[in-house]
Formats: sequence, C-alpha cells, structure tokens
Amino acid sequence: MFKFQIHGENIEVTEAIKASVQEKLSVLEKYTDKPVTVTVNVRTYPNGEAKAEATLPLKKTLHAEDRSRDLYDSIDKVVEKLDRQARRLKTQKLKHEQDHTALKDLFRQDYK
Repeated sequence: MFKFQIHGENIEVTEAIKASVQEKLSVLEKYTDKPVTVTVNVRTYPNGEAKAEATLPLKKTLHAEDRSRDLYDSIDKVVEKLDRQARRLKTQKLKHEQDHTALKDLFRQDYK
C-alpha cells in the first residue's frame, strides 16, 4: 500500500536502487492499513559518501536519515530507524488505549 517517491541528488536513481528501496521499506507496511506515500531521497557526495533519507507519514511523520560510504548500507540503516520509530509509536498508542484499572481493585469488587 506504499507509494514511493524516490529522488536522487548527484546520482541517477537506477532500477536497482528503486527496487532495493521498495523491497526494504515495504517491511514497514505492517504499521498501517491506509495508502501512504513514502518520500525517499538519496544523495552522493564528492568525498564518496552516500546519504539516504526517508519520510513516512503515519499519525506522526517519521523521518530518518543515514550517511555512510555505501548507499545500500545507508538504506538499511534508515529502514531500521524508521522501524524503531514506528514500533515506538505503536507501543505508545497501545499503552494509551489500555484500561489502567488496578488488578487489586477488580478483586475488591468481588468480595464486597
């Protein structure tokens, strides 16, 4: 359900890069059931480093970026960071929705 917008700066976005980004970011589809547009920017620098950054708009906008010598390694690290952020957001949501009635209060009602 993800739609990808992949942009390159100082680099041509090849089919291999597109396929890699789509394959790796599709792991994050488990966190939403709505269609989402993921924006991905890849960039290379004159010193040989590569940077990947991605923005994932869920209930909160998640953003991650990484810079390293290998573009594919940067993409992997961005996916890990986004996964961590999405998991944290999901956990916060679940904790907020839980009933916070103390267990001892439930048992007191039975014995009165």
